[in-house]
Amino acid sequence: GPDAIVVVGNSGDVAEFDGTSFRAIPSPPATDSLIAVTGTTLDDVWIGTYAGEIFHWNGVTWSLRAPGVTTPIGPFGDAQMLVTYAYVP
Repeated sequence: GPDAIVVVGNSGDVAEFDGTSFRAIPSPPATDSLIAVTGTTLDDVWIGTYAGEIFHWNGVTWSLRAPGVTTPIGPFGDAQMLVTYAYVP
């Protein structure tokens, strides 16, 4: 719904907000900091890592969709975002 939000922290924490409360969801098996999140619903969430990995959450499990790159691709060079928020309609 319009109040659904997914939150990631660079330490690997992931949580969803359903408009009423936050609920922790399992973290993807990332090898580096989580830096980006987007999606269309709470069972269609995509997370990117500083190492270039891309994971998809189907509401039950994570799957690795891109294995990463050999050079970090952080959004601000060597600086990392601590928390990324995304609106999930």
